[in-house]
Amino acid sequence: MLLVNEGMDTLVGETMGHFKLDRIAHLGRASGLFLGQDQKHARPVMIKVMYPSITSDDAHRNRFVRAVHSMMNVRHPNLVEVYGAGKQGPYCWCAMELVKRRNLQDIVMAIGTDRRMDWRAVYRVAIQVARALECAHKHKVIHRNITPNNLIQRTEDGVVKLCDLMFAKALEGTNAEQITDAGELIGEVAYMSPEQMMNPSSVDWRSDQYGLSATLFALLTGHAPFQGTSLGELVPAIQSEAAIFPPEVSRESNEEFLAILQRMLAKSPAERFALPNQLLARLHELDE
Repeated sequence: MLLVNEGMDTLVGETMGHFKLDRIAHLGRASGLFLGQDQKHARPVMIKVMYPSITSDDAHRNRFVRAVHSMMNVRHPNLVEVYGAGKQGPYCWCAMELVKRRNLQDIVMAIGTDRRMDWRAVYRVAIQVARALECAHKHKVIHRNITPNNLIQRTEDGVVKLCDLMFAKALEGTNAEQITDAGELIGEVAYMSPEQMMNPSSVDWRSDQYGLSATLFALLTGHAPFQGTSLGELVPAIQSEAAIFPPEVSRESNEEFLAILQRMLAKSPAERFALPNQLLARLHELDE
């Protein structure tokens, strides 16, 4: 749990680059999110400011800025666009497009009190995120944290966008992974591939593929494929148990679509789709 905001409240009204920070939108475990204005292009923006403890020295800060800059030309309709990045004093920051949206985690949480998403709507999410991952793969970037929390749906047209792709690269070698509390860790591990638990440095896009399928499973059912109240319960289940769709989901969903999700959830990366375009081709077959 975040105990201090590391000076985030003092940044309201400040300008970073040509981006003015108007108000705090959210304080997370590694950064603060601000609503602000791009004063050069007269548009609203979201500005993420990393806590100083995450990028704790000049080497980390310089690497963060270089990494985000290297991602600024990676553009895709299903990726949140990056407008700028820099460092100011102890803070690293990144300005992004502001999207009126709902988080897919909110949809997952509503299942049970509300009706489940129709499989066709989940299928549309699958297509869009797979396209974003294909773009990431072309640029040799692995997200490593595909969860409902990192996917947003634009309210005006339903377009789904993958968040924080640039941070997968920018936060390598920082303290970001050291400040996750137990509750947050369990929530993220539930979408993590078996191989990522064993050797995080060796994963490839097929681990992101697993995370996408686990997220789609949650959109269909209201929960991740495997559940547990502790890591001791959750990790062995992910590594050895089979993911089973509830009978009502199986009855109401397309059998071939569920088969694709099962393949994406295979324990061995070799049994999943080898390349993003292969996954997309298989998904598109359902629409023919």
